Amino acid sequence: MKGRRQANGADGLAIRAMAAAVPDKVQTVAQASGDLGLNAMQVKMFSRLYGLNRLPFDPEQSLGGLLQAALDALAAKAPDDVANARYVLHCHTIPMVRPPADGLGLNLEAAEDISVTMAHCASGLVALDMLQTLLAPGETAVVLVGEKAFHPRVRVIRDNTLMSDGVAALLVGKGSGRWQVLGTHSTHDGAYALSRGHPREEPGLTADYVGFVVSHIHSALQRFGCSVAALRMILPHNVNMISWQAIAKALGVPNAAVYTRNIPRFGHCFGADPFLNLMDADADGQLAPGDKALCVSVGMGMTAASSLIEIPPLTPAASPLNTTI
Repeated sequence: MKGRRQANGADGLAIRAMAAAVPDKVQTVAQASGDLGLNAMQVKMFSRLYGLNRLPFDPEQSLGGLLQAALDALAAKAPDDVANARYVLHCHTIPMVRPPADGLGLNLEAAEDISVTMAHCASGLVALDMLQTLLAPGETAVVLVGEKAFHPRVRVIRDNTLMSDGVAALLVGKGSGRWQVLGTHSTHDGAYALSRGHPREEPGLTADYVGFVVSHIHSALQRFGCSVAALRMILPHNVNMISWQAIAKALGVPNAAVYTRNIPRFGHCFGADPFLNLMDADADGQLAPGDKALCVSVGMGMTAASSLIEIPPLTPAASPLNTTI
């Protein structure tokens, strides 16, 4: 188990700006069923029970194009900080997808290029923990989180979820920012460390999943010195509705305390989900200055990570960023 309660003030980590790229082209579960080999019962399960209605998916768009679209949107908000980033991180689930910033419009002479993948869909949150150590005052990093669901074997996690195309782009630095990162905590269950997505390798995964996530959240909050009641919202990975309803019940919070609006809109966009949800919850007016939110994601092999985010009070020099996707 690993965790970190990060520094506050000038030494603390902040997400200064965020942007996203999600394809306009979408499929319903029924439309995708032929390509994915889903039968009628599975279509009903994923769409009606699990709440996966729309799956952003554009087979004509490359991963590089999707990453570039998110990066361009981020650079439009903070051009100098993005251009002068000290680090460029690409966080992804599929182990080898591309060199992290290959072909992207970044000044690589000034940036160190890092790939983060070992935590799978939790890698984006783990990257925040890394950057607390890596970044010096005055330095910034660009974090690109997400990838493409490019093959039927990648798009389906049996009896759990369906994957979509999507990328979140973050500008991260020390000091103040729109979203203050108060800490990041991760938990690993070695019983599933060799999981590669094959059902025979993980016979107990579904049964253990809810308990594992609930235990992880309690451990994270204990390390942060924060209670469940102090959270304004939980911002999850978009695995499915039924899992998060069970997690909410076990935590003793109403379903509305978990931001699940994007599960039917986006499906599961790998590690980008918590950041897409943070952007949209903020844009929806569901987060106010002083609120705390917990971003949570779980990766294959049973690695969970959570980051405690605080919305700092607005000052005359600061105003909300346009984070609409």
